[in-house]
Amino acid sequence: MTPPPRDGRRDLPAFTTASQLPAPLRLVIPPEFEDANEHMNVSHYFSLQTKAVRWLMERLGFGADYRERHGHTLFTVEHRLRYLAEVKVGDEVSVHPALRVRTDKLLRGTSLLLNRSRNQISNTLDFDILHINLETRRPSPLSPELARVADEHIARAGTHGIEKP
Repeated sequence: MTPPPRDGRRDLPAFTTASQLPAPLRLVIPPEFEDANEHMNVSHYFSLQTKAVRWLMERLGFGADYRERHGHTLFTVEHRLRYLAEVKVGDEVSVHPALRVRTDKLLRGTSLLLNRSRNQISNTLDFDILHINLETRRPSPLSPELARVADEHIARAGTHGIEKP
């Protein structure tokens, strides 16, 4: 199965719809996150987003013991950050990761950083993650069980405005 193309112009869900997705991170932006332009520095957007994606992968069954038990792991092969609105010190944010599509070897998703103080989607992180056989160091099909779990998650995310590309 070939993954669908990425054009970066897909419509985002409404803020209220997106805020219903699970959010592993919620915080008020501290002063140390501010950069010279008086908004949150790019490194913090990326750090918050990747922490949320890691949480999602663990929730889907790719936890710390997955590597040892199965001889497989996940490699991130691409990140795409998009900035839509500033986040400033004192703003309350939450991060909402979701899968959008999968193939037998690839998981593709989006994580939304919501500025709850301003009711805005401030940032998105699109990600592509490959399932890797550690012996061959090559992409490998997901097990039927993990494929089923991923498919169920994708169906739930679709009810919250996270559409397939």
